[in-house]
Amino acid sequence: YLFIQGDVNQPDKDISIKPAVPRVIGGKLKIDPVDLPPSAYYPALRPASQEKALAAAGKEIGKARSAIQPAEGDLEKAKLTLSKFTPAPAVIKAADSTNKPSPPKPVKAPTPTIADDFTSLDLAEWSIEAGNWKATDGQLTQDRGDSQLYRLLSKKNHPQNLHARLSLTITGGDVYHSAGIGFDGHGKAMQAVYLSVQGAKAQVTLRSSDGNFAYPKTGLKSLPLELNREYILEVAVRDRLLNVSVDDKLVVAFNLPADRQAGKLSIWTFSATASFNKIEAGELPPGFKLTIPSDQPGSKAKPLTKADLETAVALAEEKLEIARLRLATVEAQHQSLAARYAAERTKYGFDPGDAKKLALAASRSERLLAVRKLEEQLTRDR
Repeated sequence: YLFIQGDVNQPDKDISIKPAVPRVIGGKLKIDPVDLPPSAYYPALRPASQEKALAAAGKEIGKARSAIQPAEGDLEKAKLTLSKFTPAPAVIKAADSTNKPSPPKPVKAPTPTIADDFTSLDLAEWSIEAGNWKATDGQLTQDRGDSQLYRLLSKKNHPQNLHARLSLTITGGDVYHSAGIGFDGHGKAMQAVYLSVQGAKAQVTLRSSDGNFAYPKTGLKSLPLELNREYILEVAVRDRLLNVSVDDKLVVAFNLPADRQAGKLSIWTFSATASFNKIEAGELPPGFKLTIPSDQPGSKAKPLTKADLETAVALAEEKLEIARLRLATVEAQHQSLAARYAAERTKYGFDPGDAKKLALAASRSERLLAVRKLEEQLTRDR
């Protein structure tokens, strides 16, 4: 119909306008069907496309298989080291009743520069750079778990020689499940220490002024961390020397850049949701003893305990299990692709065969792939 004054709500139903080709371009239109082969409108049916996809899946199988043997070797090595463990003999000093050493004098900790039990989020002390930070009833939370850096920054600068303790619980997130403390903050730049549940580690990271992160291997310690468990993350810094402790156990000794400068403190998450119960930060007490990194001349490496070796075995077992599950996943991926291609080529008449039976086989392969992916992801996340 003709719409009166172009208003679709006012059609002129007295005059019917039939669809037609405008006379200016000929006035006639003939539509004929054009038969196209399925591979023209469904490129995935083309042999070259299928061969390329199957070859890529095959490479992933090769890569996964090549990871099995090193993981098995690491596990055997860890078990052998544990089996040969001998506790260090205790050194017993002879008692001398005439010359008893006086007990060490306690070191009085300086008053914290920053102390917060998060009864509320005090925006006079903190600024939100990014993230959904809230504080209620003595608990600070950040509930955005996507793979972005979300920081809560102190408005005060911390001392050059720093001692900080943070109570944190990682509750979830997309992938890495990481949360920690940043210090020496100047714009985007900072030194930082974090716990990663997915990575099963405590890690020192250095962020440059352009926002890029570096993850030094000497600043890493493998730890079997868990979601929804509270940890006390402690940072002690004197000049360049950094000590990191988790639940009052030293895990990393590291040398920071020589040109570091005290700056803002931060609490942060990456690809994680987390809660924080308390933070204290201030001047490092003068008598606080720090450990020198084991790779530094003059340092003495701390002997491994049986618990350390048992942890190494558990981590090696988990690494091997993940490697095997990864192989099962990529093999299922290849099988699913091959089954789907066989079913579709039969369905569209490229190959002979029972299309219904092949479709059922492809469906079973797809369901098996989903199971393998879930098994691998659950193992990585636990």
